[in-house]
Amino acid sequence: MIEVWTHSEPGNDKLIGFGNNIIYKANPRTEQETEILAKGLKAGSYDSTKIWDISTKNCREIRLQDGKPYIEIFWGKEGEEQLRVADEYLRYKIFDRIRAGTPNAVYTVEKWNAFRAGKKPLIAMVVILALFAWTMFYAVEAQSGTVYYIENGRYDSLTGIVLGIASLGLIKVVTIFSCLLGIALFAFIRKAKKPPTMHRIVIRN
Repeated sequence: MIEVWTHSEPGNDKLIGFGNNIIYKANPRTEQETEILAKGLKAGSYDSTKIWDISTKNCREIRLQDGKPYIEIFWGKEGEEQLRVADEYLRYKIFDRIRAGTPNAVYTVEKWNAFRAGKKPLIAMVVILALFAWTMFYAVEAQSGTVYYIENGRYDSLTGIVLGIASLGLIKVVTIFSCLLGIALFAFIRKAKKPPTMHRIVIRN
């Protein structure tokens, strides 16, 4: 039996289904088309050209991260698809239904630590600090009278951008990078305060 969930709200996939170890997804243009496709899917007779489907036996992993409005499906080496479900209760319900109906599946729950949760902002902070040091070097040199030129005269390379910012002067350089660092630090603190939980269904074939 195929269980079907339909949605009309923006940001959601309009139709999601699961049954017989197969995940279905479709986004018809109208609500009427969605209902017709949903009825056909439940009855086992539908237009396969209007629906995306994948057997769970062909999947590597299915993930659900707390706070993310979608379920991620991974298959092959690089295959990836999302089931977009904004409603948290329904999102977990669909995920649990897939988990219960998937043979050879190993279910795990991973609680991320603060550093893993804030990994991207942390990397951004390191990059910003490196660029700040580089830019400050040129800014100090420029203030002492050293003049640098770009060979092609264009400031579209990373070095050119750094020189362009350095030419603004020490105070503006410090101000610009302080703002960027502050934004990255705020993002890190926000993410580190509430490390997410990752629910994973790993399929062993």
